[in-house]
Amino acid sequence: MTRPLPPDPEPDAAATRRHDLRNALNAVAMSVHLARRKIARDEAEQADEVLARAQASCARAVALLEDAASDSSTGASTE
Repeated sequence: MTRPLPPDPEPDAAATRRHDLRNALNAVAMSVHLARRKIARDEAEQADEVLARAQASCARAVALLEDAASDSSTGASTE
């Protein structure tokens, strides 16, 4: 008979922020790569849509960094 696994520890806030920031930056990198391909294929309208998604990902990264800065300046715990 096997014992149930213990519950996973909840991720700390700093690790979650790092993960979210990494995802946002990866989305920007992939979008820029795709936009360059669209431009090379003379698909400017589609490239514009892809770049708009990259811009949204940049805004998300900025918001994450601002939240982290706000928390650190107010003394809020990140854990």
